[in-house]
Amino acid sequence: MAPVPLQRTFARSFGRHLVAALLLLLIGLMVLCSSELVPKRVSLQGKLNYKDAHVRDIWTLVQLGTGVVYKLPGQPLDSPGYPVPPASIVTLDCTPDPKMPTNCTKISRAEVSRVVAPVARVGTDMKLRLLVMVVSYMASSSCGARAGANVANLRYAYTGDLGYMNFLRNCSYGQVTYSNVTVISTRVLCTGFLDQCDEESIALNARTSATNQYGPAFMSSYSRFTYVLPYGLLSACGWVGLAELSGTQTWYTPDGDGVFNKGTVLQESLHNFGIYHGWRNGSEYQDNSTAMGLGNSCPSAPELRRLGWALPLAQLNRSTLATRTFKAFMLPATYATSDGNMIRIQPNWLLSKAYKNAGTCTWRCA
Repeated sequence: MAPVPLQRTFARSFGRHLVAALLLLLIGLMVLCSSELVPKRVSLQGKLNYKDAHVRDIWTLVQLGTGVVYKLPGQPLDSPGYPVPPASIVTLDCTPDPKMPTNCTKISRAEVSRVVAPVARVGTDMKLRLLVMVVSYMASSSCGARAGANVANLRYAYTGDLGYMNFLRNCSYGQVTYSNVTVISTRVLCTGFLDQCDEESIALNARTSATNQYGPAFMSSYSRFTYVLPYGLLSACGWVGLAELSGTQTWYTPDGDGVFNKGTVLQESLHNFGIYHGWRNGSEYQDNSTAMGLGNSCPSAPELRRLGWALPLAQLNRSTLATRTFKAFMLPATYATSDGNMIRIQPNWLLSKAYKNAGTCTWRCA
């Protein structure tokens, strides 16, 4: 029987409403899915850390209160567009990676709460308490076991007569010393991040393992932390030494170019004090006169001055060295004393385009 007009009208109306409802449901599902795919920005506040991995720059933010480490895509810029210096306390917006929430794929709206100078003048009578964690991996379903360095050999590298403790003391003229160096074996369960040389994961797992072994009071008694990686990670890491620039942590590979090289160890230690790499003729690392380049010696005169470990005998510029005059100085060797062991030359009598940096004159014995 054919439907009467009222039934036909109802059928058409019901059909239209059904189509509209289905369209609304489909749009709602699309909006829901798109909102889940687009990660939401989160506001973070913490300390900005920088590590020069020699082949890349590593920027992280250690969140205040929680200690969670967020990896950043690069150095944050403040609202005027200036780079935020390392060790600053900063607030920023982070767009997290959906698969790894502690990786920020994008950062914005960085505001500096407290700026820390990029170079810390260490001053005198600074005593460091260093915990060296020799990391080894236990096999897991993710990756295999990896052996760590020899603890006894590493302890001797630090505490022997020609070890790193005496090296730092001599380079700083006794102003910075290790009051305690403890070397322990730290075993952690291997994970994909650890086997890919994620330095923050290595540090977190090593410190957690050490805390479980020795307790929180033991860990809090140290002011510096070093992590010696297991064997076989050099290709994954791409570096032999790594450090926080103005920080407390260092990482090394377990070989003659890494933790068993005094130049590498001093370079990373000085990074913790805010000292950058040495340059020569516009090339990074090429200053062979200092451990901050490719040398195995104490810091250069400009580095000693910036650290506050040595003072100039004189500073020559247009006001202290008049035209057509001569001055004579008795300059002691840098190994002999920290007082007046360099002459700083500030050639501000030159045109502004020709004058960029000050120079130093020292007497260093090979």
